[in-house]
Amino acid sequence: MKIVFVYTGEEYLGIEYLSAVLKQNGHQTQLVYDPCLFDDYYVRNRFLSRKFNFKDTVIREIIFSSADLVAFSVNTFEYSWACYLAKSIKKITDIPIVFGGHHATCMPEEVIANNHVDFLIQGEGEYALLELVRYLEGKMDIEKIKNLYYKNDGRIYKNELRPLIEELDNLPFADKDLFYSRLPYLSHNYTIMSSRGCPYSCSYCHNSYLKKLYQNKGIYLRRRTVNSVIKELKQRKQQYQINTVMFQDEIFTMDVAWLKEFSKQYKTEIGLPYACYIHPDHIDAHIIALLRDSGCVSVNMGIESVNERVRKGLLQRFMPQAKIINAVNLLKKNSIHCRGYFIIGLPGQTEKDLIDIARFCSRYRFGTPMIFWLSYFPRTDIAEMANLKINSHAMNRQKNKAISVGYALGGNSFDVKLSKLRFLIILTTLLNEKTIEYIIKKKIYRFFPSRYQLLYIEIAKSLMRVYSFFARKKNIGNTPRIAFMPIYKKYKYFMLNKFRRKCYKFLQK
Repeated sequence: MKIVFVYTGEEYLGIEYLSAVLKQNGHQTQLVYDPCLFDDYYVRNRFLSRKFNFKDTVIREIIFSSADLVAFSVNTFEYSWACYLAKSIKKITDIPIVFGGHHATCMPEEVIANNHVDFLIQGEGEYALLELVRYLEGKMDIEKIKNLYYKNDGRIYKNELRPLIEELDNLPFADKDLFYSRLPYLSHNYTIMSSRGCPYSCSYCHNSYLKKLYQNKGIYLRRRTVNSVIKELKQRKQQYQINTVMFQDEIFTMDVAWLKEFSKQYKTEIGLPYACYIHPDHIDAHIIALLRDSGCVSVNMGIESVNERVRKGLLQRFMPQAKIINAVNLLKKNSIHCRGYFIIGLPGQTEKDLIDIARFCSRYRFGTPMIFWLSYFPRTDIAEMANLKINSHAMNRQKNKAISVGYALGGNSFDVKLSKLRFLIILTTLLNEKTIEYIIKKKIYRFFPSRYQLLYIEIAKSLMRVYSFFARKKNIGNTPRIAFMPIYKKYKYFMLNKFRRKCYKFLQK
């Protein structure tokens, strides 16, 4: 059978694993990708999004793909977009449609109730999707497919949840060709996971709900062997032109023994610069040395708030301030760039709280502050604490085909005053501590932009580069080029392709 995955956003390992299991069992897969230009997590412009709209092309491609099953894996931000495309498909053809992903897992009853959703897979989907395909082939009873929601004669049925996949080494390597064949610019930065799950239950994170969902269903935090990870990277290094590696584990440094073995093998057998996610609780001089010596050049670390009371009471992150400062200092001492994550728009958060974050970033200068607006994801602890009765319509304020406002653009908590201070925090990567303190003292931040901040930051970086050139100073705006999918590459690729097609049509006239 042929399964067509429909997706938008960054490269997604979840879909790549689904595709790998299907291909391993003799099925065909295809990716149909909607870039959602000027209507994504980082850039939003209504006029330009209409001019660079690919949705009709996406729908046509799905219809003419000869798919036996169309699969959407969506988080909360993408839910309205997925529903729009699924409705459009159902108006033309009756291809079976299955929804999965974080939003479907957290809100299964609501999602499966839609007329455009035939099946829903809750939780880990590799083997549930494979069994659903077997059912469509007439080789399996639908009642036996664990993790599945389905409909029959107008009624919704829910099957049992299967245990978690504990032996991750038994899974095939992620199907990178699925994304690379459509988005070739992704292949230089190889994304990989060595583990699934997280030891923590931060109130704003989906893990706080998934742990409850999977209670008594196996070990939640699981890890591949070092040999499996190295084998995949060696194979893919030969197969693709990889320049860097991005480990997308929730916390890469949680097992020192594993990290020690990995550090030795990675350095000798792979030798590429890499980035990963860390947690202040799992950082000391020994761990930092292992990261540095094995080739780690950049890390992502959740700090979220410099107010210890808020961090512990509201966010359920119980590391003391001293551990954060120690981690920041060790990273800086070992020349490992740090992307420090902060959440703004928290209940009761004031301008002073954001000024404290700006002073923290300016004082310790650990790398790049990444400031995201709070989004209330369904079934998370912070949503429960706020007594929010969240449904998909409340979570998706945009209509039909739009991506809902993501945590980079405003989440569920945008505030103009706080947004101006968000811009100040970002500027700490470009301006020295004395200048930042002067801006705070004179309240110059009141005149900062509250929207289109990405554009203004790029202008500021360009000006700093010019200044650095003439002043013969090191450009403090430079950071390692290991990150998620670079935004500019996506826009360059799809805008150029659209321009070429228009030129070709014009010449054919």
